[in-house]
Amino acid sequence: MFGSGKPQFAYNNAEAHIETKGMMVRNEKINVRLGQDVNNHPYAWVDSKSKTGYKLLLNSEELTWLTSYLNVGESDDLNTNPDSVEPYSESKRFDEDMLKQLIDGGKAIKTVPLFRESPEYVSATALYRYGTISFRMKRTEELLDYLREKSLL
Repeated sequence: MFGSGKPQFAYNNAEAHIETKGMMVRNEKINVRLGQDVNNHPYAWVDSKSKTGYKLLLNSEELTWLTSYLNVGESDDLNTNPDSVEPYSESKRFDEDMLKQLIDGGKAIKTVPLFRESPEYVSATALYRYGTISFRMKRTEELLDYLREKSLL
């Protein structure tokens, strides 16, 4: 009766990009949570006071555009190609790598005390003038050691 496999559809990342740019043009504060989907594509879960959350798949240009807006309010996307997205390495975690890059670059990060967090996760937030980047990552000894070394736990 119905197909035996999962339905296949192409995610309309160009529309997600347009929606994000609209929030930027309106100078909205954007909340971003970074992650990696089941196909290992890096993404930003984006929401604001006027829009509920949706996924924006990321490539390096989209990520640069998004962080530029968060930092200085620049909405010009410089003709990025939102449909050109490649999977992230299966052996790495995009969100964890981005958190470490921000910390190593000197960005101030707020972490949730471990006693307040679910035992399986570590949460952190980077505050920007035009929004935030939030992280909720699997708790590993390697991540805990890194955060302790940086005096964030």
